[in-house]
Amino acid sequence: MNRRNYLGTAGAASLAALAGCTSLLGMDEHEASPIGVDPDARSETGYPQRRVNDLVIDESVDLVLWSESVSVTNYVVEHEKSVSIGPLVDQRAAVFVTLSTPKVEVLGRQLNPVEDMETARLVGMIAENYGGLGSPSHVEDTELSVLDQQVVTSMYRTTATFGGNQEIEVNLHVTEAIDAGDDLAVGIGVYPRQLADRERPNVESLVAAIDPSVDVEGDGDDASASAEGGSSGAGGEDQNGLGIDL
Repeated sequence: MNRRNYLGTAGAASLAALAGCTSLLGMDEHEASPIGVDPDARSETGYPQRRVNDLVIDESVDLVLWSESVSVTNYVVEHEKSVSIGPLVDQRAAVFVTLSTPKVEVLGRQLNPVEDMETARLVGMIAENYGGLGSPSHVEDTELSVLDQQVVTSMYRTTATFGGNQEIEVNLHVTEAIDAGDDLAVGIGVYPRQLADRERPNVESLVAAIDPSVDVEGDGDDASASAEGGSSGAGGEDQNGLGIDL
């Protein structure tokens, strides 16, 4: 969705705070693995994988006698679908994203803020950092089976700028943190509300198909799917159909 701002910078302050906590414990580097979606599910729903972006949060912590630098590397794997709505045809207005962030535990206590973050708070940060997205309102919660877990997925409704100048209603789905082995994963889907009958089942299928064993760098669906490297904000800029910088 948004290479510079989406979810990554939305959680930057929390992740930076995490970095501060971990540095006090002598842990200086943590990196997640990018987590994708099963290729069959991508094909069946029509959401090809487009990009793999890393988000590196670096924090320098000053202590009494010394300072430490802590690095937390997260990954965002983006999937997009071209849809038609009203007079607009073949716009990349349906998006599904997986965010992976490393687990950091000390004495059995999870320090990564994503796990304990309330979904409403996470959605609020998404809205603040998602270009053209209005204030979301909660609609309902459902449970989906993901990686042998029952995961609460919350649906919100808001507005988004479409095609750079047209505002439409969209549905936003966000999962709670999913245990994915050494990492935590979050699934996020956005699509025009008018297409809910078709796209909501697609998003739910994509959530259920989140799979840390997928080789996202070698299993992309087009040429732009390769990892781009660098921290958030690196490289050129795209826009999807919702008028959002990628």
